[in-house]
Amino acid sequence: MDPNGKFYFIEANARIQVEHPITEMVSGLDLIREQIHVAFGDPLSIKQEEIRIEGHAIECRVNAEDPETFSPSTGKIEKLHWPGGPGIRVDSHIRQGDKVTPFYDSLLGKIMAWGTNRDESIQRMLCALDECEVLGIKTNIPLHRQLLRHPDIVQGKLHVGLVEALLLEKVFG
Repeated sequence: MDPNGKFYFIEANARIQVEHPITEMVSGLDLIREQIHVAFGDPLSIKQEEIRIEGHAIECRVNAEDPETFSPSTGKIEKLHWPGGPGIRVDSHIRQGDKVTPFYDSLLGKIMAWGTNRDESIQRMLCALDECEVLGIKTNIPLHRQLLRHPDIVQGKLHVGLVEALLLEKVFG
């Protein structure tokens, strides 16, 4: 982003991004299925003008890290319960009893929440975060809860420096 607030893209990725479930939730499309069909030379199953976006979806990346210092948290996952329910999706590889080491990405899983509007998706996500339980290591779930309750985020007053500003505000009050 330049000083005048204009965005520029410096890269195009032809791969599925980690955020693709959000697109799937609001569009009803299975992007992985589409990509596999295209890889085999098949046409897309839908035309761009046929895609309809419905509702609002958000994603929280659950990382094995201290929510205060962002330092890695390693150890054995003693207890694990992922949330569920209407509008909730969880993508994860981790299971109860697994060991989190410092040698890999700290991402444990992604929790996605869909709602008919932004407020409903935020409320569903807050319920999902409250339902989620990871014992044995620290996660950034408490930080997600704080951020989703912050008035600027609730009101959609977002910018690329918001999280950094909120963390500085918390530290220096």
